[in-house]
Amino acid sequence: MSNTRRAQPKVSLTTTGVVYLLHFHQRLGTDRHYAQHYWGFTPDLEARVQKHRAGQGARITEVLKQRGIGFDVVAVWPGNRQIENALKLHSATRACPVCTPSPRIPRIIRKAVEAEERRQGRAARQEVTGPPRARSPYRRGAELAQMFVRAQVAAGRTADQIAGAHAYITGPWRERAQASEAQAETFRGYSDMVAAALARLREDPAASGRRREAKRPAAARRWPRRPVAEREDGLPQNADGSLSRSRTTDAQKLAAGVMTSAQQAEHSALGGGHPGEHKTPKGERERVQRLTAAAAARRTDPWATPAPQAQPARQREMEPEAG
Repeated sequence: MSNTRRAQPKVSLTTTGVVYLLHFHQRLGTDRHYAQHYWGFTPDLEARVQKHRAGQGARITEVLKQRGIGFDVVAVWPGNRQIENALKLHSATRACPVCTPSPRIPRIIRKAVEAEERRQGRAARQEVTGPPRARSPYRRGAELAQMFVRAQVAAGRTADQIAGAHAYITGPWRERAQASEAQAETFRGYSDMVAAALARLREDPAASGRRREAKRPAAARRWPRRPVAEREDGLPQNADGSLSRSRTTDAQKLAAGVMTSAQQAEHSALGGGHPGEHKTPKGERERVQRLTAAAAARRTDPWATPAPQAQPARQREMEPEAG
């Protein structure tokens, strides 16, 4: 069985009513399996409690009515149907003030209460300040131009490059014959803001470089590469110090002890090659001759057999010649 937890569904914190907790005066069930609480949700708490007392709200309150067991509403919080379903997955004893002297408010309830307080605060501020003002088309175009210029400057573009990009972007709009008044105002605000920004950049060209360095994240700065010693033969080399095959001829490769292009192609073909190169068919490849134990025993091991030692010249002179 996997030890991973099942992903919990996301619960909405938008309150559409109240979540309430009922505490029964007596337990229902046996000593081992019983129920003494009920979680519920309703937009109208008074009407819902009246139905419960009449035995019409839920099956468990109907049984309470039949057995003459009373109940009390011990907790009421803002919530919704999803919050009610989430609370029913946990024990209600910890949240009941009758069963627990210092009950813990469930975390989902705390989040819902905080969200409701923030919503009421925003509503109160809107009553004082009024609804937010709608942006004019001219202002909307100016804000779009600010975003465009800021992105171009951060990328290191010069004033002329930004002007060329602006002309390229706005070219299709200039060719349009029909445009509404709002679109014309948006384009006018966009063009005016870009023209003002280009004038400032042309007056101080170094501002583009300063802004780019100021906004460059620390992670984008590259560490200096470790210096690599130059080759003694003076041939071109890669960043890691190896010989550059693309900048050397076959004669230079051969002199440096590196395979030439033809030798490398032949070597790759023996192993099957790789895409784009000649591959030797498997039927034409030479099969590896495997030695048996008897054949290996008859072969001379150059590492185990001592090499014949040459006699010193003085000893050869002292030996008599045959015949």
